[in-house]
Amino acid sequence: MKKAGLIIGTAGAVFAYAVWKKMQQPNFNKYSVKGKAQEKMGAAFQNDDMRVEGALNQVTGASKEVAHDIAHHTTKFVDKVLGAGSSNQVKGQAEEFIGKTTDNHMKQAEGKFDQAIGKTQAFTSDAKDKILPGEKHPKHK
Repeated sequence: MKKAGLIIGTAGAVFAYAVWKKMQQPNFNKYSVKGKAQEKMGAAFQNDDMRVEGALNQVTGASKEVAHDIAHHTTKFVDKVLGAGSSNQVKGQAEEFIGKTTDNHMKQAEGKFDQAIGKTQAFTSDAKDKILPGEKHPKHK
C-alpha cells in the first residue's frame, strides 16, 4: 500500500509540475483565456472572488492541455510498441466496458466504433507491410 501511495504521489507531483510549466507558456484554450479575463476584471473591480475564479480557470485550462498531451503521447507509445491501431482498440474496449457497466448505450457504441477504427488501422498497416515491405512507417520506427 505504501508503494501505491508513493507512486500516486509522485505522479501527482509530476502532473502538477507539468501544469505549472504549461501555465508559463501562452495558452489560448477557452479556459485559459476566460480565466485570464476574469482575473484581470477581478483585479480591476477589486473582486477577489472573480480573481480567484479566473486563476482557477487558468489552472483548469492548463490541466486539460497536459492531460491531452499525456493521452496523445500514450497513444503514440502504445501504437509503436503494440502496432498500429492498438491504442484505439484498447480505448474502445474500455469504453464499451464502461458503457455496459453504466448502462450507457452511447458509450458502448463509441467503444465499438473506436475498436473498429483500431482494427482498420491495424489492417491497413499490415496491408502496407505486404505491399511495400521496404517502407518504414510508425510501426517500425
